[in-house]
Amino acid sequence: MLLAHRRVSIIDLSKAGHQPMPDHDKQLWIVYNGEIYNYRELRKELEIGGYHFQSQTDTEVILAAYEKWGNGCVHKFNGMWAFVIYDRRRNVIFASRDRSGVKPLYYFYNKEKFAFASEIKALLSLPFIPKEINRAAVFDFLALELEEQEEEGFIRSIFELPPAHCFELDLNTGDFRKWRYYQLKFEDAWEKVNDQKLKVYLSDIKELIINAIKLRLRSDVAVGSSLSGGIDSSSIVCVINDLLRKEKIQQIGDVQKTFSACYNDSLIDESRWAKLIVDQTKTAWHRT
Repeated sequence: MLLAHRRVSIIDLSKAGHQPMPDHDKQLWIVYNGEIYNYRELRKELEIGGYHFQSQTDTEVILAAYEKWGNGCVHKFNGMWAFVIYDRRRNVIFASRDRSGVKPLYYFYNKEKFAFASEIKALLSLPFIPKEINRAAVFDFLALELEEQEEEGFIRSIFELPPAHCFELDLNTGDFRKWRYYQLKFEDAWEKVNDQKLKVYLSDIKELIINAIKLRLRSDVAVGSSLSGGIDSSSIVCVINDLLRKEKIQQIGDVQKTFSACYNDSLIDESRWAKLIVDQTKTAWHRT
């Protein structure tokens, strides 16, 4: 059993956040890429239940949540993640990927050997993984312009764990089980436009956006905003600026920093739209 990790420190920059990270009795080990935005709320809930934390990281919160709720812990998380936990008590490997698939997770399993990584090239460095092209995926790409529509991508025997999925590998029996833990709900019924309902919907959406941005500002390092000039990034920048007027946000500073990719080709350059937002919000604009 070998777990390796290269960390990008966002929450708790101390050595206490280094990975692979064990739980208090070293029966659970985790490697993790991502951020659990509601880790503070979950931490409080777990502390009430008697868990004693050794760090300020969201990584340790995942371990404690798994210890308390098992595989069902993923239903408690609000964030982006790809993590793998080695459970020594049950002798299983449990892995999960966030609902939207923001963080990648690839794996290889042939009943004899198992390996996982956040990038395919890391798996290809292993001597026991065959370097063979998946002809079906290549055909779909060249003939139909479809890029890796299946879990098995361009390289045979290397699979991508789909978004909103988990898997568990039993190291005693070799049984591999994969399942979907989340399905986005949608409303397919038609109804007449109702002004009162419209006001409620708008209010709800605004509240969700503001709350989502507040959660994502939790950081122990400086935070900036990508600004393309589109409606999504423009909304985020404007909301953060409004929050700054109401309270000091240490990780933002006195003036919000925005970053835009600019091009000499006017057909693809959107800096004129980004500038409208910069002029309105008075942010510190960095262009590349």
